[in-house]
Amino acid sequence: MKITRKQVLNILKYLNKNPEFYFPFGIICQDFTEDDSLYDVDCTEIEYEVFEKNTLLVNFALEENLQDLYPETVKLMAKGFLEKMLFESNLSHVDTNEIKNKIIDCEKFINPYGCEIEDSEKFALNEFLKGKVEAYHEFLQISDKTIKDFIFVTFEGMTFQPNSESDIPDIEKMQVIGFERGFNVNEAFENLKLNLEYLKSTTFDEIIGIELKSKQFHYYNLKKC
Repeated sequence: MKITRKQVLNILKYLNKNPEFYFPFGIICQDFTEDDSLYDVDCTEIEYEVFEKNTLLVNFALEENLQDLYPETVKLMAKGFLEKMLFESNLSHVDTNEIKNKIIDCEKFINPYGCEIEDSEKFALNEFLKGKVEAYHEFLQISDKTIKDFIFVTFEGMTFQPNSESDIPDIEKMQVIGFERGFNVNEAFENLKLNLEYLKSTTFDEIIGIELKSKQFHYYNLKKC
């Protein structure tokens, strides 16, 4: 995978400041030729100043170099995979209830006394699952802060009050078309059309989108004092 010169410098600078951090990748500079002594040498093993001073070194590739999977490494990898799957896809299309169920499923296999596990593979798996759960919780927090709820209504159509025997609508009010989520009302409307395809076959046209500040419902009886 290609990475930029700026990314390489940031990685090398971080590794210099944190020598105990295990970086499970190798960085190869593709500008070195076979005649160079640094050809095909992992950049993390080369002095940072070599790349900082030589501005002609601009082509780099990131290569897998998995060896010892330390718990911290496993956690970061778990978070990275989840970020790729969840955040690059449309957040508003993700079912948060499904995420909550995944948390429950993972927690069933997590040993709360993981630090006492002697088997290295079981310990790494336990840390991996803990990393997934932590990432899922972070996703739910971001989802709650960024995704909004909307109600879509229309003035079109006809409405009758209960037990009406009239052939003519005897009450004027708006009709609910549906509820949907999105980063904004435009995205929520696109999601509404995607999830309620039958709307395209109806005669409804003018739709109004309103953001819901609260999903809490309050019920009242008009005939009761």
